Amino acid sequence: MKAANEARIGDTFRHPLSKTLPETGFEQVKPLVYCGIYPEDPDDYAELNKSIFKLALTDPAVIIQKESSAALGNGYRCGFLGVLHMDVFRERLENEYNLSVLLTSPSVPYKAILRNGKEVMVENAIMAPDAAVIKHYEQPMAIATIMCPEEYSASIFQLCDARNGRVVDQEKYDKQDRYIFKFPLNEIIQDLFDKIKSATKGYGSLEYEFCGFEKANIVKLVIHLMDDPVDALSFMVPEERAHQLGKKICQRLKDNIPQHLFVVSIQAKVGGKVIAAEKIGSTGKNVTAKCYGGDYTRKKKLLDRQKEGKKRMREVGRVTVRKDTFISVFKDD
Repeated sequence: MKAANEARIGDTFRHPLSKTLPETGFEQVKPLVYCGIYPEDPDDYAELNKSIFKLALTDPAVIIQKESSAALGNGYRCGFLGVLHMDVFRERLENEYNLSVLLTSPSVPYKAILRNGKEVMVENAIMAPDAAVIKHYEQPMAIATIMCPEEYSASIFQLCDARNGRVVDQEKYDKQDRYIFKFPLNEIIQDLFDKIKSATKGYGSLEYEFCGFEKANIVKLVIHLMDDPVDALSFMVPEERAHQLGKKICQRLKDNIPQHLFVVSIQAKVGGKVIAAEKIGSTGKNVTAKCYGGDYTRKKKLLDRQKEGKKRMREVGRVTVRKDTFISVFKDD
């Protein structure tokens, strides 16, 4: 018999001596989308800790686990039924409990098949096993049903093809077309619904359901600042999207990190290989400002001395990234 704190909606309580058989209850919910929830102000963590579990009492479909990040502080790793479910949960935290929270990019759980035959579920890129022990990854798939007027069918096929969608079935109903596609779940949760609405001028509809795992080329993308990996900026992505995402994040960091007294290097790496990089130039005073005329060797000596100083500073320098910088990275276009 379950303890009271293990009970969920749909479970039945009965007296141990009762001969009545208990109802089986509802099937355990399986989250399809995961993201991290962190308070924008670290001092609000205690309030978030209290509020998030209160809210979960009215939403048993949410899976909540404690999580910490060197960049974002203490927070929670939460599982949701979909992106809409995630957005509603965030809005309720902000509107009902007056909390300002930061959500990391939504992600789906991947299955890592190890060389020794074991399987490991990877819900967060930070928890991914070392690449040397991984045989391959499997990604979650979904069956999506799309309805749209027939004049938008070409746009739907073009959009779904770009998202690695495969046609499973199609039917015509008067002036409406019904298509069934098989998608990687990660392609659906990002912004597929919005793209369908835009392509069909609001007349298209989408519904989907999880249908198992398939082998896929998935890699772990890690952003490095001054050769130090940033755990909050680690992502599991399809190999063909890694360069695009890495370049986008490097550019956003370059735009939001202020100049330092040394050159700041930003790199996106996959398996130790740099696939995108940016640099933020150094700032410093003009050491030759007081040299009026005279021998150029004096200016050159001052410039060389400054150069050596910046080189030593670059070797020991560290970059502190403000939280609003992470917000700009995770914010949608």
